[in-house]
Amino acid sequence: MRTVVDKHGREWSVWAVTPQQDAGIGVRQEFAAGWLAFRFAEQRLRLSPIPPGWEAMSDPELRACLGRARHVGPAQTLPRVNRGLP
Repeated sequence: MRTVVDKHGREWSVWAVTPQQDAGIGVRQEFAAGWLAFRFAEQRLRLSPIPPGWEAMSDPELRACLGRARHVGPAQTLPRVNRGLP
């Protein structure tokens, strides 16, 4: 995981996501090969495909990737499992 500071001074966390094909979770075709995830507070962005060598990119290069990333809705929470508790 890395961090990058955008032009507004916000520090974004950045990490690569590679979905497992056998996980039983549907992934849109454009994200099937994985994506870079960017997160600041409740804001989430994705860039697909994962740029080669992103871990070694300079901060300006990583900021450029952040500029190309697309907004993602809020994280979904899984439904709570009823375990017989009130």
